[in-house]
Amino acid sequence: MGKRWIPILVLVASLAAASAGIAVASPPKIIRESNLPIFLNGGFKPTRLPKKKLAPAHLTLAGSELHLGPAPLKEAIFEIDKNVAFDTRGLAVCRPRPEFMTMPDFCKGTRVGKGEMEFEIEFPETPPFTEKSHVVAYNGGKPGGVRTIFVLGYLPNPVSAAVVTTVKVSKIHNGRYGTKLVTTIPPVAGSGSIKEFRLELFRRFAYRHKKQSFLLARCADGKLQAHWDAVFTDGTDAPGGFTRPCTPQP
Repeated sequence: MGKRWIPILVLVASLAAASAGIAVASPPKIIRESNLPIFLNGGFKPTRLPKKKLAPAHLTLAGSELHLGPAPLKEAIFEIDKNVAFDTRGLAVCRPRPEFMTMPDFCKGTRVGKGEMEFEIEFPETPPFTEKSHVVAYNGGKPGGVRTIFVLGYLPNPVSAAVVTTVKVSKIHNGRYGTKLVTTIPPVAGSGSIKEFRLELFRRFAYRHKKQSFLLARCADGKLQAHWDAVFTDGTDAPGGFTRPCTPQP
């Protein structure tokens, strides 16, 4: 069965300890709703945020042990705390074309995040091997009316392929959660699956002579949290989530 890979989040995700000062450095509070060996983690910074007003923030998501026997990951869905918001007003938009796959700086002005991924690749009659890739997230605008983030990675020889993952971002009203990120896993050369990833989403830019932020957050009640669901090709899904403490400021 062909294996596949995800970005992030994503949302989604949604990414982790490589960023200085992030809450992931402390023992994470993981809310496990599944006994499957899937581990996702994440955090927000800064941890001191206004109580009522949205302020610039970073969202970091990370994943490891992203295997479920022979079944590859098909889709990753993240639901993010309602006290976190995305704002792309005035931010340049990347329109993927063939140049996007071969020129890393083609959409440089639209970057909204970066990170790393590790894949397990398997070709016929050869043992599996791992490959790592830096990835960059780009603002894709709203094609079809849906806010989009493109995550681009390059796999070196012997794979020699660029892999673009599309993340669809939408507003929801689901209790604690206000934003959904849906990531559909693209095929990768040969037979490959994602083993680990980390991705940080953050971008400051100017719009109408004012400083803007791609990601905003507030600390309304001393915590920020996210829920996720990993969906595999055999129909199995593995839900879970994480909660992070924050300090509300006047």
